[in-house]
Amino acid sequence: MPYDDSTDQFYFDPYKQDSGNAFKTDGSDYDPKYRKPKLSDAARVLGRHIKNGKTRIQIIFTGVMYGKGKKGKYGKSLSGAAGTATFSAFQLAAQPGKTLGIKSHGGGGYSIEQKARYLLGLLEVPERITGIYIRILD
Repeated sequence: MPYDDSTDQFYFDPYKQDSGNAFKTDGSDYDPKYRKPKLSDAARVLGRHIKNGKTRIQIIFTGVMYGKGKKGKYGKSLSGAAGTATFSAFQLAAQPGKTLGIKSHGGGGYSIEQKARYLLGLLEVPERITGIYIRILD
């Protein structure tokens, strides 16, 4: 999980890493073959820089947040959701097998989309998370 000095944030974004640019907002370069980010990797990297669990971090999840609307009028597009959490809450969500008040998907773990919903308090589970940007606030 690299660190970008110009934006003062850590990131996992395969689009940015491969092309040097962030994804196109219209979703035209969306490629499902890229692997999803893992919160456990992010927690491990951030753990080297954050020693206090009460430290606040800003988290931005990018990807296909929601599919078509109820009447099918809206196509899929890449977007994002942002919020803040304590580092200890982030670490808890990153650990496999923890009960977060969410249903697990097959295999007993939780998807990154379910964890994003938990961390940011989203109303729905995003469809597919493709990138994470994290900034240490404290």
